Amino acid sequence: MQIHQIVATLLIPLIVSQLLVKFTDDKDTVPMPNETTPHGKLASCLADGAQEKATVIGLGDSLTVGIGDEYNLSGYFGRLTRYANEKNCLYEAVNFSEKGFTTMDLLEQLKRDDVKAAIERADVIIFTIGANDLIQLLKEVHLSLKFDLIEKEEKRYAKNIAKVLSEIRSLNRSAEIYYIGFYNPVDDSFGKEYLDSLVIKWNNISEQYVKEMERAHFIAINDLFSRDAKRFLSEDKFHPNHLGYEVIEKRVRSFMLNK
Repeated sequence: MQIHQIVATLLIPLIVSQLLVKFTDDKDTVPMPNETTPHGKLASCLADGAQEKATVIGLGDSLTVGIGDEYNLSGYFGRLTRYANEKNCLYEAVNFSEKGFTTMDLLEQLKRDDVKAAIERADVIIFTIGANDLIQLLKEVHLSLKFDLIEKEEKRYAKNIAKVLSEIRSLNRSAEIYYIGFYNPVDDSFGKEYLDSLVIKWNNISEQYVKEMERAHFIAINDLFSRDAKRFLSEDKFHPNHLGYEVIEKRVRSFMLNK
């Protein structure tokens, strides 16, 4: 079942139960970096051609895999490394992301020796995670009609995000960490407002934990898809298409360069 159908089915009982909560105080804004210098080795090369080799590690779910990219350029991660090639940067890129990964899957993956070894020597760690947690929750609520699961799963998600960041930082104290948030792919009027509220709140949870860590950066992308989602989505109406990945890569690069 498509996410659009799940959200639509959920809305009526949620309204009746008065569980349709609007998070009007939350703003899905784009946090702008305060520094004026690039972040680390890779960013320095992208900015001015500094030739110090950087190791870039990709983690997380299908957005870092590049699912939906009809140009087969491996999404934003592949585009970022292609741009580094154009700048003649010295780098090693390893992508451990997996389609369908949740926060629990990522936590399990972080126990693998090869993943831990790669993170230990990384200069840049970039990942997407969380969208599949939310989709699984919506499916479970849809099937069980247990709306109290929303608050319970929100707390579990927050705990997992904190642990993911802690595990990564415990393996590498100096790497630049970029955590890319997720977006609402539903752009029709029926269901959009409710899912917007959940996406914004879960992104804010992630951003809160990222901000507590040095050399860690939360990159919001929901605003990129909020006005005309269809233009940036692939045929599955969930993953980005080549245009979607292009704007994500440019947002990521702008954060690395502090522009």
